[in-house]
Amino acid sequence: MEITKTTKHSITFTIEAHWSEEGGMGCDSFGSAVKTIEEAVELFDLACVSMPSQDWFIVGTVEKTVAKSK
Repeated sequence: MEITKTTKHSITFTIEAHWSEEGGMGCDSFGSAVKTIEEAVELFDLACVSMPSQDWFIVGTVEKTVAKSK
């Protein structure tokens, strides 16, 4: 018997700021999700210039898909 699995990872990047506030956490994002780290770094720089009072982070989100062959 042979079983083959294919694993695919799709990674997107967002620029986010998080802070503590009364009753929980505050959150803000800058721009939309991008697929390359180069685009994320460019958005990060823009976010830091446009709102320097925020502590911005690049956040990577991974979507994993596993497919089995028949």
